[in-house]
Amino acid sequence: MNGLAYGENPRNGFFREGTFYHPEMKFQFTVPANWKTQNAATAVQAIDPQQNGALQLTVAGKGSPEQAAQKFRQQQGLETGEVSRQSFNGVPSVVAPFQAQTDQGTVIGFAAFLGYGGTTYQLVTYAASQSFEQNEPTFRQIIKSFKPLDDPKILNVQPPKIEVVRLDRAMSLAEFAKQRGGALSVERLAVLNQVEDPNATLPVGRQLKRVVGELR
Repeated sequence: MNGLAYGENPRNGFFREGTFYHPEMKFQFTVPANWKTQNAATAVQAIDPQQNGALQLTVAGKGSPEQAAQKFRQQQGLETGEVSRQSFNGVPSVVAPFQAQTDQGTVIGFAAFLGYGGTTYQLVTYAASQSFEQNEPTFRQIIKSFKPLDDPKILNVQPPKIEVVRLDRAMSLAEFAKQRGGALSVERLAVLNQVEDPNATLPVGRQLKRVVGELR
């Protein structure tokens, strides 16, 4: 197990203080800090605390932003306004206002198609029709925040890893957690090492697993 990644891999993307970073695809964008966020395997999602506004980021493919926008506009049950071609932080983009009928009623929003690094990303921001006006400035700001990622610390981030160490003297897991436990609490170390009593003395030579690196 020595050297195995522990927990979520930040190289697949992560949120920090309202900003989503993707070290592998080298882009970032920002949402309001109080929004609830989720980075799933196929989509990045966020929603405001009142559940009045939301977004979803997905990969639209290798075609151009124009091609992705055209495909989006052809969906049934969707009405789109006039598209605009823009550039956000050097990223060529196509933005289409839209409204759609859902089981919960009419939603209104913007679909932005951003061409970056040989891939087009689809960033959809939307709200119920009665909440769109108050969310519109936020939606526009989210779309405008999409930009290349150039922070070396973020680009080079690595997942936390399991490290196996051998005790050079007898001690309890609680002592080990304070002195050499790494990133985990004593409770999580106990689970990782299958130790029932963190205060029980462990013998010299006992191998223990710890986690090194930054947890997210």
